[in-house]
Amino acid sequence: HINCIPVERGMGPKIQSIMMAMATRGSGFDLREIQNEDISLATILRNADDDEPLVGYFFAEIPIGENGAVKRLLYKAKGGVKTKSGENGANSSTQRCTSFVPLQFGRDVLASALRDQNIGNWKGCIVSKEKEGEWTQQFRTSFAKFQ
Repeated sequence: HINCIPVERGMGPKIQSIMMAMATRGSGFDLREIQNEDISLATILRNADDDEPLVGYFFAEIPIGENGAVKRLLYKAKGGVKTKSGENGANSSTQRCTSFVPLQFGRDVLASALRDQNIGNWKGCIVSKEKEGEWTQQFRTSFAKFQ
């Protein structure tokens, strides 16, 4: 699924730093920066040169600077079957190897960067129907000029 979260201008470097630290230390996966800004995410995922099948991914675009530049970070979750053999092929075992990004990872990063642990859990972000209607109307009004 996709989440688009607006953040204040200038927060990008802080978010990137926290995201990289939490990925490496806390969750144990390796986010890599996509260096080529002209290549699409679909192309990268389709042209995986890995031996193991791709079973999921985590992708983030983080705003860096005033000119609309973004850092694109990607983690590809791979899952395959590893067979481990004992001496002379005896006692072989098979195990499924997968590594996934925690579902709440993006929320946890933003909660840390914004210093508001309440947004780490979606239940802390629920608003009344009236407030939701008000925000919807504001959104529609702000985009009316594009119709």
